[in-house]
Amino acid sequence: EDPLALRCAARALLSTGGDSTQIRDYARKAVANGNEATGFTLGYALHAYLGTCHEREHDTAGAEQHYAAALSSKPGDETAMLGLARALLQRMETARARQLYEQVSLSNSSCAESQLKLAEISLESGDHSEAYRYASRASEIAPTDAAVLFCLGQACLKTARHEEAARSLEQCLALQPTNGVAMQMLATAQRKLGRDQDAITWLKRLLEIRPGDYDCNLNLAQIYAARQTAGASQAIHYFCRALQCHPSLTNTRDIYLQMATLQC
Repeated sequence: EDPLALRCAARALLSTGGDSTQIRDYARKAVANGNEATGFTLGYALHAYLGTCHEREHDTAGAEQHYAAALSSKPGDETAMLGLARALLQRMETARARQLYEQVSLSNSSCAESQLKLAEISLESGDHSEAYRYASRASEIAPTDAAVLFCLGQACLKTARHEEAARSLEQCLALQPTNGVAMQMLATAQRKLGRDQDAITWLKRLLEIRPGDYDCNLNLAQIYAARQTAGASQAIHYFCRALQCHPSLTNTRDIYLQMATLQC
């Protein structure tokens, strides 16, 4: 089969919004029959399209291959760079992914995805100030994106911006009411701000979703324990629930010591 004819057919279908299965079949046959050594290529549009298809199917290797080919066909293309960066992150090639996100950020400072991913990468590497800078920029671009607000909340907590952390996480939870990690972080922010009752409210809401959550039960116990006699009975209740989660021997011993202190 003539690879040029197959490529033309695939491109024609793509340009007219044709059947995706046919586009992929024509493109794959064109690749199989074409000779890359003589300069044959599907071209940017088909490689980018196939990269998207493989990404949807969670085929990281296929996505990486086609996004890389698309980028080779059209150097500096934002869509190809972002797609390739996502594939590289899936393969844990963080340094290469970061380089691509930085390139996108330099050429388009209004790309929320690149700012968010750079913030997440910075958080993982422990560069919290840099994470906050990128997350803040992402929130300016996409102020109602739950992932952006969540990341900003994390970065704020890591840089002791507790008021801003609480605000961002509350906005995140308005969009994702069952995000348990955001609830836990919001409770932490509220405690740092001295708002223990607000922290209790969020931790109890989290327990409605994850009733056997060890950290949540332990945090509630410790908040009540800090109230000494006034919170002793509730502290013991949550310490007991934490013990039901079968913590490590060391943590079990620590919980019993804290319970004993309350009962003295």
